[in-house]
Amino acid sequence: MLSSHRSIAMALAIALLGNVVGCAGPATGGDPETSPGNDVSGVAIGADLSFLPQLEAAGAEYAVAGVRGDPLTIFRDHGFTLVRLRLWHTPEEPWHGLDATVDFARRVRDEGFEIMLDLHYSDSWADPGKQVKPEAWRDADFPALVDSVREYTSAVVRRFADADVLPRYIQLGNEIGGGLLWDDGRVGWEGGPHDTWEQWSQLTELLAAAAEGVRRAQPAGSSPAIVLHVADGGDNEACRWFFDRVVAAGTEFDAIGLSFYPWWHGELGDLETNVHDLARRYGKEILVVETGYPWTLSWWDDTHNFVGEPAQLHPGYGASPGSQERFLRDLVAVVAGIPRGLGRGVIYWEPAWTAVDDGPPNPYENLALFDFHWDALPALGFGLPR
Repeated sequence: MLSSHRSIAMALAIALLGNVVGCAGPATGGDPETSPGNDVSGVAIGADLSFLPQLEAAGAEYAVAGVRGDPLTIFRDHGFTLVRLRLWHTPEEPWHGLDATVDFARRVRDEGFEIMLDLHYSDSWADPGKQVKPEAWRDADFPALVDSVREYTSAVVRRFADADVLPRYIQLGNEIGGGLLWDDGRVGWEGGPHDTWEQWSQLTELLAAAAEGVRRAQPAGSSPAIVLHVADGGDNEACRWFFDRVVAAGTEFDAIGLSFYPWWHGELGDLETNVHDLARRYGKEILVVETGYPWTLSWWDDTHNFVGEPAQLHPGYGASPGSQERFLRDLVAVVAGIPRGLGRGVIYWEPAWTAVDDGPPNPYENLALFDFHWDALPALGFGLPR
């Protein structure tokens, strides 16, 4: 719990952020002194490929112009340099557990990729609608929960380091705009029942423990970048609300991660306004760590798709292979144009998640970067020069 003196200090810090750092208005087209303009060479192109081992085990294959190949080699040859992997604490299936994730990380490393590790701090999916504690921590009181987060994070990072696959980036939670490890670390929109000093104190204490766990375990001479990831890539008010408070609490982090799916998070102009303001306000690296766009509104299996209606499309972009590529190139240009060179990466979420009979139910096959016959779409090369 925050003491009254710490509450006052945090309130003053938030006020100072608003009055000083936030005095620069929304972006209106880039910072002419620092924006790289059309140069996107400094933006890492990445893919969250966490499903890939499971898909391959179910029989998925991948090709370019009909020629089958190792999917990691295909991604590397198309300009991808970063692979994001999610980790669940104790999943019911083996694919997202620590052993399988470390094993896949070795394969990713051997193919020449850097790694982003996405710690969900849950036994399954964590996102804005749910942040469920691992069953192993369900009955822990708050001090024990803090200690568990610290020790677990440290053990995970040490395991990756021992396997010589230390991540370049480590996410402390997944889409944590509403907090993590609910209800202990739950926060909510201003004025809501979870928007209290006590809840913010507990969230920032949990994040501090996680950051300490990373630093304790990192090998000498290494320093993985700590990422805080929120879903609201097109919502500047929501991002300020969250990051003002974690910054005011002195939370350690190196990069801001954002999700940006236009059917949920707005238009590219909203993203551009937001990231320009965040760069000027906080001076942190910024990555779009999740994105996607449809190449068709059709489907291949019986699972309802995330995107299936014309109203869900971004204005000015259709649902075609060409529109998918154009959207992604325009998104990379937005990130490349972030002031002070702080735009560092664009990561496509599960671009290899094609429909396969024995694979997981798939609401995403029309958003993959491979068609229904597992052949590469033009957008697979969205990070390469034209």
